[in-house]
Amino acid sequence: MPLNIDKILIKDYELKTTMQVHKVPLLEIKEGFSSKCLFSRGNISTSTGQAKARKTFALTLITSAMLQEGITFNKFICRQSGLKIIYVLTEESKADAIMVGKRIQLIKGHEQQPENFKFFWLRRCSPSLRLEIIQNICNEIQPDFIVIDGIRDLVTDINNPDQATMVSTMLLKITDELNNHIHCVIHQNPGMEKKMRGHLGTELMNKSETILEILKDVDNKQYSIIRPAEMRGQEFAEFCFEIYENIPVLSDYIPIEHKKRSTKKEEVPF
Repeated sequence: MPLNIDKILIKDYELKTTMQVHKVPLLEIKEGFSSKCLFSRGNISTSTGQAKARKTFALTLITSAMLQEGITFNKFICRQSGLKIIYVLTEESKADAIMVGKRIQLIKGHEQQPENFKFFWLRRCSPSLRLEIIQNICNEIQPDFIVIDGIRDLVTDINNPDQATMVSTMLLKITDELNNHIHCVIHQNPGMEKKMRGHLGTELMNKSETILEILKDVDNKQYSIIRPAEMRGQEFAEFCFEIYENIPVLSDYIPIEHKKRSTKKEEVPF
């Protein structure tokens, strides 16, 4: 027998082609005179990479570009002012977590912590309490953009499909209800295999609008590369940054591997 589902409930989930719903970018990548959407409202995204690839440095650079409207470093475009930004840390010590917050503040030249930026340290919490706190943060502050730097720490078993589904569903629900964007950070499996860790990594791969890979340059490890591993929209060209006085700064450095790929594309067979 068919399930007794209320017809009104069904209508709540029905879409029509006449509906006026537009994709609203929160952050774009500037390339020449055009731009490509990096993060948009109502979506989730993920950064991944090997341990110590400078993922958090990369995210502080990206997050700082959203603190105010305009073009940052001639690379990032934020078209909205006063966005409420939340950064959640689960791995670092308290001292390191405070340094992350200060770094985001200093990149944009703020002497004081901006009113639209808050960060939270959940290292000492259990996975279930971290989940509850993040939900409360979203309910009370209703952020436009939230980074969860250490999404793995929201589950007890990264390979448990039920927990992975529960966390990814919670993220999708929040972005739908608040029309915001949630960015997650997760490690890759160690070694040559560049898959995101566990069932949770697989869920994030399937659900994310954008997957960023952060990796150290193999020929010059002072530089890290931010590249589009997977994107629903148009991919942007990878770019590099380095650390100067504990602050990430964009660099004009071109990795040798990138040069090889570019040369190979330009070769025309006879």
